[in-house]
Amino acid sequence: MDGMQIAIIGHLMRKTEMVDTRFTFDGFGLVLDGRGTFQIDDGPVLPIEAPAVLYIWEGPRFRYGPLHGTSWEERYLCFTGRRVDDWVRWHWLPRSRVPRSLLDAAGHTDHHERVVQAFKRIGAGALDEAKLEAERLVFELHREAEARQVRQDPLDALLTDWRERLPVKVDLVQCAASLNMSYSGFRGKFHERTGLSAYQYLLRLRLDAACRLLIDTEQPVKAIAYASGFAGMESFCRAFQRLKGITSSEYRARHRAMQS
Repeated sequence: MDGMQIAIIGHLMRKTEMVDTRFTFDGFGLVLDGRGTFQIDDGPVLPIEAPAVLYIWEGPRFRYGPLHGTSWEERYLCFTGRRVDDWVRWHWLPRSRVPRSLLDAAGHTDHHERVVQAFKRIGAGALDEAKLEAERLVFELHREAEARQVRQDPLDALLTDWRERLPVKVDLVQCAASLNMSYSGFRGKFHERTGLSAYQYLLRLRLDAACRLLIDTEQPVKAIAYASGFAGMESFCRAFQRLKGITSSEYRARHRAMQS
């Protein structure tokens, strides 16, 4: 395991600060409790809800952390070296721009703790043991992601993708074709699964994203409207007022007052 070095490893029980930096290594964070946001460069601000895993790598600017005024629990593990290049090439360590929910959070937590304990020990072989356990954890996370893709219903997979990576523009006819369904069959199946039309479902996802940004950021309402996928302020204001019963500015003011 000489081709891999553990750059940083740790466990934060109550992380309260946002990370805003560029990294010089690859790695991941296991968010075990709490909620927050994740953003790469000027990309969309994505929601994270525990349990989830997020990946980081050298190059882009990452900004992520718990919601304003809250905390989350995070275990992290980062690496450098030639072995890491192999992991990236094999897709064991993906450079995923979207956080992924965890199916076996307890198992991954226990495995991370084994890496921590081996890393702490002093003596011959202790560091190699930590590296081997770390590689096993990297592979376990990869295998879980693959298993999830295999067993997930195609429409469920589409809904999961929309929730985790809210699309700015959607061609519903193309979505139906990608699922090997006619458009009318897609519409019927979608309504049967969600109780909503695809348009209504997307609209609610966009408004949920806008509400999170209104509460957790200082971005202007116009910027939030575009970041949430609305074509303009008029359509955003009309949809917000209709579904929430108040304006976006009133919504932000009420939640700020409740937090204070």
